[in-house]
Amino acid sequence: MLFTLFAHDDEAGFCRVGVFPVRNNITDAGARMLTAGGTIQGTATYNAEGTSDLMLHATDSQDVSITATDFDPERDGSFSLSNLWPETWTVILHRGETVIADKTVRITGTETVTCDLAESET
Repeated sequence: MLFTLFAHDDEAGFCRVGVFPVRNNITDAGARMLTAGGTIQGTATYNAEGTSDLMLHATDSQDVSITATDFDPERDGSFSLSNLWPETWTVILHRGETVIADKTVRITGTETVTCDLAESET
């Protein structure tokens, strides 16, 4: 079996280890250092009803998902996803299983990109 290993920490950085084989359910990927990445920040606006089940996360092209742990729908709707690797990210605001807003942004290095989301009125 072949795997790509991702490690992520909001404060320390990220590490992506390329495709490597895993034999007998055991492999040693070696010691790795985390690298600073880019940040997606913004504000999500949404209907006030039912904020307790709102979630916000970003997913890359390989379906690796990072949750915005600082997103608090009871507060001001602001969020930040830090130390993301260079990639195209889809930022998704959802209520339960229903996507209510999404937007795609690109991280190319250590920059900060803005991504504001708004729930549609329909």
